[in-house]
Amino acid sequence: MRGIITVARTQCISKESAYVRRLREGVEGPKGPQIPKGIQGIPEASAEMGALENNRELIPINIEFAMAIAVAESEAMDPQSLEEARRRKDWPRWEEAMRVKLNALKKAGTWGVVERPKGRNVVACKWVFRIKKDAAGQIEHYKARLVAKGFTQVFGVDYYKTFAPVAKLALIRTILAIAARNGWQIDMFDFHSALLNGKLNGDEEVFMEQPPGYEDSNRMKCCLKLYKSIYGLKQAGRKWYKIVCHTLADLGPKRSEADQAVFYVQVFT
Repeated sequence: MRGIITVARTQCISKESAYVRRLREGVEGPKGPQIPKGIQGIPEASAEMGALENNRELIPINIEFAMAIAVAESEAMDPQSLEEARRRKDWPRWEEAMRVKLNALKKAGTWGVVERPKGRNVVACKWVFRIKKDAAGQIEHYKARLVAKGFTQVFGVDYYKTFAPVAKLALIRTILAIAARNGWQIDMFDFHSALLNGKLNGDEEVFMEQPPGYEDSNRMKCCLKLYKSIYGLKQAGRKWYKIVCHTLADLGPKRSEADQAVFYVQVFT
């Protein structure tokens, strides 16, 4: 029979500094600016930093430095809403990014402004903001994307099928292994705003609210009728896949039966 011996751990008690004790007793008030939320470890409250008790003039400098870092980090983060973006110092750059995106969507004929239909579902939308950086961490540009809130769509009303195949990882590894063995060159490229190229069918009428902050007409009377898919729609991926299939079929590549996300060309030498 085996026994288990448990040993209780002694509790570590840190001794508070004289400065913290005076604060609790109300003898002295806090010095320096307020510390931003999320920054922990005030030097005065740490027993290990008791040596700084005689260097009171250094404390405000350390706190201000921490505040500057916190502000810089918050500005480098992506805003989570339009209201947050408007409150930031870099709002003009976000506003320009939104204007560029709206002009591109209108130029592509993505929607048309129509009278709000009675008894029809109108999908909500929002802005998504991203700061694009290069490999060195420097800001390249500000990007704003208009995204439909797909969870407000109704099955059988403004969407039906949503499935779109994705290439299997095992097949990708097989292709890379074959290319490496034969010394073939691998090329990679990305489609710019791929999902925006999908076209909606005539039996799939999707109505969407006007972009927040950029209404062209009376919001209560008018909305947008989508002619092309946008990010966030449940059927956006499927519509893009159909465009790819039709385009590649005209160019010659055949679709693989084993993986419908793979297309190939037979070359005879």
